[in-house]
Formats: sequence, C-alpha cells, structure tokens
Amino acid sequence: MRVVFLNRFFFPDHAPTGVLVSDLAFFLRRQNIDVLAITSRARYGSEGPPLPKREIIKGVEIHRVWSTMGSQPGLFGRGLDYGMFFVAAG
Repeated sequence: MRVVFLNRFFFPDHAPTGVLVSDLAFFLRRQNIDVLAITSRARYGSEGPPLPKREIIKGVEIHRVWSTMGSQPGLFGRGLDYGMFFVAAG
C-alpha cells in the first residue's frame, strides 16, 4: 500500500497543516507503509532558500513543486497561492 499526501507545506516547515501531515506521514512510515508527500518548495512565514525539489526524510519520499508565496494580499491572494500550488502539483 502507498499513501500520498498533497499539502502545501511539509516538514521541516512549521505551518500547522504541514506539521500535522508530517507527523501522520512519519507515523505511517514507521508502520512500514510507503508514503509520498507532494508539497511546495516555499517556506511558511520565513525567509530562506527554497527547499529541495526531492528528498527522503525519515523514510518518507518528498516531491516539492514550485508555487507562489504571498503574491497577493488578503483572501484572494491566499486563494491564488493555493490554486497555483494545486496546478503545479497536478
């Protein structure tokens, strides 16, 4: 069995949804379940270089795609950012 998570943020990022998904992914991997996380290269609320496109952390395969981050202010901007992530991940 393979579980695939699609979430905009993932470990080592500290965004709340990323922390929850990361914890669940690492737990499942410890149960010998194959886990893939598809996430963005952006960092939530912090500066720094983009995260690597591909890596394996604690046995979880992580594929990171490009997405915008804070390109527009407000609810519309956040919706645009999420939409761009889902387009890139698709």
